[in-house]
Amino acid sequence: MKTSVEVAVIEVIFLAVCIVSIYYLIPLVKDCILILAKCEHIKNTLINIYSQLNGSSVFKVINGTLIWVEP
Repeated sequence: MKTSVEVAVIEVIFLAVCIVSIYYLIPLVKDCILILAKCEHIKNTLINIYSQLNGSSVFKVINGTLIWVEP
């Protein structure tokens, strides 16, 4: 059976690991969200270009996916 001091030390170590993990996880999640937003912006820009070219470009949108079509 563990003493209360051993349990307290384990809890402090666990808490420290959680804090450090969150410290590194938050910027990673933020970067992922920014990358996804940028990809969505690029996709929307390409769709707008396609629309302005009246369908004469080499991109087609099929089921919401932008696809390169050989000219």
